[in-house]
Amino acid sequence: VNAQIEAADRVNLSIGYGIDDLANERNTSVADRPDTRSRNQVMFGNGTYEVASGVKTGIEISRWVTRYINVTEGAAVEPVDYRLQWSIQAGF
Repeated sequence: VNAQIEAADRVNLSIGYGIDDLANERNTSVADRPDTRSRNQVMFGNGTYEVASGVKTGIEISRWVTRYINVTEGAAVEPVDYRLQWSIQAGF
């Protein structure tokens, strides 16, 4: 039981969400241009694990979405991008 509790103390999990509503900041001259961004949003989850004192490894997955106005023919109005990142960090 102690080994399981110690391992849980080494784990850190996080989730998050962000949105940037660019439509509220637009002026008409910019909004008339093709492929103008009107909103960005991101959702993510990550976790880190302390492998040794001062050394952590982590992984993050995120989903990015950008909405466009005046989209060029054949382009997506709201393309989605998934990202996977791995890290290792040392504190000294």
